Amino acid sequence: MSLFNNRNNILSALALVTGIFFNSTAAAVDIDGTVETTDGTGLCSMVLASGQYMFSCNPNGPLSLKNLPTESNGTVKRQVYVDGFFPRVDILPGSKNETVSMTRSGTCPSYNTPSSPAFVPGSAGMWINISGTVFLQDSETPLCSMVLANGQYVFTCDGTGNYAMRIPLDNNGQFKLQVYADGFAPNVQRFDEYSASNVVRMTRSVECQTVDTTAPVITLLDSNPVDLNVGDTYVEPGATALDETDGDVSSNIVIDNSAVNTAVAGSYAITYNVTDASGNAASEVLRYINVIDINQPASNLSVTAISPDSIPVQSTIVATISGTGFTDGSVLNLINGGGPIKIKDVVVVDSSTITASIEAKSGGPKRDRVWDIVVTDNGITAILPAALTVVYP
Repeated sequence: MSLFNNRNNILSALALVTGIFFNSTAAAVDIDGTVETTDGTGLCSMVLASGQYMFSCNPNGPLSLKNLPTESNGTVKRQVYVDGFFPRVDILPGSKNETVSMTRSGTCPSYNTPSSPAFVPGSAGMWINISGTVFLQDSETPLCSMVLANGQYVFTCDGTGNYAMRIPLDNNGQFKLQVYADGFAPNVQRFDEYSASNVVRMTRSVECQTVDTTAPVITLLDSNPVDLNVGDTYVEPGATALDETDGDVSSNIVIDNSAVNTAVAGSYAITYNVTDASGNAASEVLRYINVIDINQPASNLSVTAISPDSIPVQSTIVATISGTGFTDGSVLNLINGGGPIKIKDVVVVDSSTITASIEAKSGGPKRDRVWDIVVTDNGITAILPAALTVVYP
């Protein structure tokens, strides 16, 4: 089958090989959004729906397909393909604007002989004919799939599993053969002009080990901050850490309290860190220790509120922090939330009010993130726990 090079041909081909017929009289559908990893990083993908397709590349992530015809039941099938990720196929009841989260394919058994393409830059740009068959695992059962190679693509959905197309070679005189099928791990291999005919054997998704990309979450036990008098002994109350895959990893927490000196008045930070078995590091958590000289006047420093108390990711707010004991030397900070956040234009209005511009950037864990508000002044730290929430859509 030759390359589907226009919309009408694609519609006709899809109807023939998949049994999907499009409703030309129904209202057109628009689909928009972004294609991302589970932690919010934009991905370069191929998006296919109702015979139209696009690449969510340059910049990575944004997708938009307009005026799509629906299938006979009024729905649209959206298919998203990304190298290194499981295909994502969704049935949409109408127009949609949403984030499409892709799952990495992980480690999968291979039923193919590894390829070793030659480096032939002299063949760059040359067009060649390639062909082959897509099979289930090591059987002779043909599969319906999408086959891409250096910008060209075809479907193998006529019951034979066969593909054939004419493609250009890249700057290395090679081509990347990418095969995607719903329910199967993507198969990506590189070949040269001397390996133009290939059998591709697909691995079922359930055979693969899913990549763990979720970091543990650390929770402090007892108070934060901890107030001590000069000369007191600090006793570590500890923390817990839970991981979606590894479970309780509290015993692996690394606590660094080397900065604490209870012989000298001041505010000291203790750090808590942990990494799961897959190498995912938790967001560092801080506990502050206030060492107080009882011979000095007592501090009335406190943080009681922040308004507004939430911020959408990828936006900026001007926040008002309320409390007591603020001075021109007060330092504002946000801790223990995870992900990038920026504070600027801090103004101490009076002893009970601080204003600041807070920007929540994308990145980090793709979930609502709750931050502690910290104000440090004259060697004393006050904390309002779980005060500001960064909200993901």
